[in-house]
Amino acid sequence: MTAKPHIMDIYCKNDAVVIDMKGIRAGWEQWFLLISDEHFDSAHCDRKLLRHHHEQAKERNAKILKFGDIFDMMGGKYDPRSHKGMVRPEYQSSRYFDLVVEDAAKFYSQYKDNIIFISDGNHETSVRKRHEFCLWTGLLMALEARSSGVSTPASSGSSSRSTAVTVVAQAR
Repeated sequence: MTAKPHIMDIYCKNDAVVIDMKGIRAGWEQWFLLISDEHFDSAHCDRKLLRHHHEQAKERNAKILKFGDIFDMMGGKYDPRSHKGMVRPEYQSSRYFDLVVEDAAKFYSQYKDNIIFISDGNHETSVRKRHEFCLWTGLLMALEARSSGVSTPASSGSSSRSTAVTVVAQAR
């Protein structure tokens, strides 16, 4: 029987996300889902495939790291790329941001215990710049409203640069 390791620290160092895991023993394994560019609210988002990947991660007790553009948000009023035809029909409303965040909270609440890291992409950064609205704050508040026991994912701030992931796992 292998002991379960504990994730002791998740932090950024020199533009890298470091996951420092302790208690590693021979035969131990840990799955990770590294994902970006989900574009959740886009008409082109393959929700079936997105759910499949998250369900696989949940079944394997994988840790999920999200590296930006989880949201598309190109239907916003002040986005120069705005085109309502690119937005899923259920979000074509004057409550666009609210509807997307509420729906995303419903979708991701099933995986909240697996999500350990979220970073901005250019789409999230654009919303913050043009609308003075932080999608992650909105999503986390909606998740908390859905479940009082929500685990708050780590957030990297507003950087949209590429981020390397380092997993430190050593048998002790």
